[in-house]
Amino acid sequence: MQMQLQGANIVVVLSQPNKNAVRVNEILGLYPGEPHTTLWFPDPISPGVIEFPNKGIGISLTENRLQIQSRVNDNFALNDFSEILMKVLHLTGGQAVNAYGFNFDFICSGLPEVKDIFSLAIKPTSFENIPNTALRLSFTKDNVLFTLDLADDKPNLKLHINIHHNESLNTDILAQRTSETLENDWNNSQKLIAEVIGSGNTLA
Repeated sequence: MQMQLQGANIVVVLSQPNKNAVRVNEILGLYPGEPHTTLWFPDPISPGVIEFPNKGIGISLTENRLQIQSRVNDNFALNDFSEILMKVLHLTGGQAVNAYGFNFDFICSGLPEVKDIFSLAIKPTSFENIPNTALRLSFTKDNVLFTLDLADDKPNLKLHINIHHNESLNTDILAQRTSETLENDWNNSQKLIAEVIGSGNTLA
């Protein structure tokens, strides 16, 4: 099996909506001179969105959910992603956090259909089965919740993994931990995928 990473993000659940505490101008200053789109109205209800299309980075805040995402390209590196996460989190004013989690999206090739990976019996005999199976599996390790979603996407397979931390802290502390936590979660996600689907996975 070969896996190609398509996207990565962090979702941070803030204790309460506090859109006006986010330092938008300082976030824009992270990529001086870079083309960007900004929709960040002063009211506390409408979503705030900042996009850096050339960098593949998007930051959004909807009510109490802050999301920082990266569109993966040939220049993507986990360390670079960790660095931008840390910088953005530091610019959110030390807001209280109820939970947070990392998400990774992959396209996988060289695999059978989801039903065949797990030997799922399709019982109807007078109907033709179409490869369109989706399956969600959940696991825990060290009080962290791992949710694995697999779905047929002929001729490939889509794989999404969420690593959820139900932990109260603030965005400054989370920023300090980002590099280590991201690396640990990435390594554990690769181990989990290998154990669920089988060894021999290669990441493109």
